[in-house]
Amino acid sequence: LRDFAAVHSARGDVVRFIGYNPIFEVDLMESFAAERGVEYDNFRDPIGDLQIELDITSFPTTVFIASDGDVVDRRGVLDADQLDAAIDELLAAD
Repeated sequence: LRDFAAVHSARGDVVRFIGYNPIFEVDLMESFAAERGVEYDNFRDPIGDLQIELDITSFPTTVFIASDGDVVDRRGVLDADQLDAAIDELLAAD
């Protein structure tokens, strides 16, 4: 999450970041994110509706969604450099 927080800090004006957690209770999720410098929106989905809708079968998964709502890519574990590169690649393809 620290890598995502850093990239969000640098690119959050161009790309919207949203965190998703189907497991932790709200207080734990918020404190976990805050301790890692996360300032983007985080949502909890204890029933797993979003997980089902996006066909997420493993964690962590990063899903890239275009402004029209289409899923354009999905990746597993990413560090800051890999996330930056993926954003650049997808924005260039748009």
